[in-house]
Amino acid sequence: MTQYNKRGRPAGSSRLNAEDGRHLRRVAECMILYPSLRLTPALREIGIDDETAQRRLRRKWKPIAAEYLAEAKSREADLRYQQFMGGVRQVGDFLLQVARVIDRAVTVGVERYATWAEANPREAENLKRLMLGVRTAQIEAKAHRG
Repeated sequence: MTQYNKRGRPAGSSRLNAEDGRHLRRVAECMILYPSLRLTPALREIGIDDETAQRRLRRKWKPIAAEYLAEAKSREADLRYQQFMGGVRQVGDFLLQVARVIDRAVTVGVERYATWAEANPREAENLKRLMLGVRTAQIEAKAHRG
């Protein structure tokens, strides 16, 4: 019995080599970032100018385009989420700093008022009456607006 060589690609080899896969992933990322970009301009955008390489990659793109585009969309969504959460953390940190400053200012103000009120009890009592009158006027105005 004679043995013949099998036709086609050797067993275990893929029609998609690692280099082509990397290029096609970059193409998918370009197409997600710029939705109006078509395949050939995207290939040129990532630096594939050789017509033979473009033809080979276009042929490989068709059957796996949906998979690579879905992966690129997922990576883009993850990146946007991480950027958003980074911004939220920065805003939260800023608000904590503001709250600390306000807390310190209120504490210093209360301490100063207490010291002043001890030294000037009559004026402190007048200030309390004045503040009570202002608050009463605010409540009455709110009741009239209704």
